[in-house]
Amino acid sequence: MRVSIIFFLSFLSNHVVAASFTGHPNEAWQGTVDENGIYSFKGLPFAAPPVGHLRWKPPIAYQPKSGERLARTFAPACMRADHIENWYRDLIERLGNDPDSFEGPNGSSEDCLYLNVWTPTLNQSANLPVMVWIHGGSNKSGWAYEPDYRGNQLARLDVVVISIAYRLGAFSMFALPSLITEQQGSASNYGLLDLIAGLEFVQQHARAFGGNPDNVTLFGESSGAENIAALLASPRAQALFHRAIHQSGSPLSSYGLQDVVKYSQGLANGRSLDELRSLSANEFYELQSLNEPELGFGPISGGHALPDTNLYDALNPKPLLVGTNDHEWLMYIDPKVSLRQTANDLGIDHTESEIRKILTGLSDQHIVDRLTTAKYMYCPTLKLSDRISAQQPTYFYLFTHVREGEYGQRAGAYHGAEIPYVFSHHDSYLVTTVEDMQLSKDIMGYWTNFARSGNPNAEQFAKWPKYHEDSRQVLHLGVQQTVNTARDIWMCD
Repeated sequence: MRVSIIFFLSFLSNHVVAASFTGHPNEAWQGTVDENGIYSFKGLPFAAPPVGHLRWKPPIAYQPKSGERLARTFAPACMRADHIENWYRDLIERLGNDPDSFEGPNGSSEDCLYLNVWTPTLNQSANLPVMVWIHGGSNKSGWAYEPDYRGNQLARLDVVVISIAYRLGAFSMFALPSLITEQQGSASNYGLLDLIAGLEFVQQHARAFGGNPDNVTLFGESSGAENIAALLASPRAQALFHRAIHQSGSPLSSYGLQDVVKYSQGLANGRSLDELRSLSANEFYELQSLNEPELGFGPISGGHALPDTNLYDALNPKPLLVGTNDHEWLMYIDPKVSLRQTANDLGIDHTESEIRKILTGLSDQHIVDRLTTAKYMYCPTLKLSDRISAQQPTYFYLFTHVREGEYGQRAGAYHGAEIPYVFSHHDSYLVTTVEDMQLSKDIMGYWTNFARSGNPNAEQFAKWPKYHEDSRQVLHLGVQQTVNTARDIWMCD
């Protein structure tokens, strides 16, 4: 009997992986299929490696290799994942668990332009909605397949889920005058160009994964959401997607190409473009680490794929599902924080007593979180929603759910707290209850309904009204969903 079981398991490992993608003539990629019938392809190349003389150049076409290749292992993260990986490990350790239990990326490399696919069918006539995930990490860290980002559970709701990697940090945001001359008047935004190349791959190959290239929804969080807003402003991206889900996004950059030139010249410190391209990826990353820019690493106006104008004015509205979390910054705020200093730093023209009166019942720590969340997340999200809702259906949420346990109470509905509910991958180091799993089902339902039709509503869910600038109705996503008027407008004005 034991021999029979071993033979059967061996048969499964060798044969129940019948997932094949032929993206180019004479090249076949073999993926896997899980116990729920979800096919996965990990590490599919969508552009040539941007290394050597291709560093700081727009992505060029991937050159296929003949024969059979494996798509069963995630590719390395883009340079570099350390910041986000260390965040996870520190968090796990603070919660009294083993930080080495965290599954980090498969290394970091400049050769990183790969995507991942999860789909319930390979029927080319299935016409399923395609949901493309763009990861966060301040555009300087993170990776497309963090444990919370795996698409196998979401794909069970009859959608195709794809996650795309893109160049980060100064590997993306870099612009010497010689680079601008080389590239006919522009530079920078190479990570945004990578995302566009990934979306072009989706347009070309969606049907091979059972997807509909005419029904593509982008979804992403933090800088991933910022990149989605930039894609809404990019003329090159308009035909590549049809809807957007924008989770806790920071504001679009107000900087332009010349700001990046100034930063890049300081980073180069007299080195020529050839000398900089001859540095190893690690050498250049260490150089970047010593020269963090005040302007951040987000897409900038006048760089590749974006007009030289205020990016909010360049938005091309598409149906939008958008929102933030209740306590985006709480976990980073000292309980003894100075309310007066924070209000001054944020440019809030109210006295401490006035602020406490408006936000009555909150501790100074929670008030500072509320002010900071409004400044960097909530108000920019309102601004984006006001622009889009004038022309396209817009649905605004506030994620309010706080997990049980001491950490849940301390962190609140923190930055990124909604992501495990979107993908139904709940970290073992967090308390997860029956209520959490039900909320996950609700959120996955809203998200996939929106991807299917542009409307998140269905009979089994609480009614989610459209957002309009005159009424500003917001769905609070908690164990119970409720509709409220957008809060803290006084901070945004």
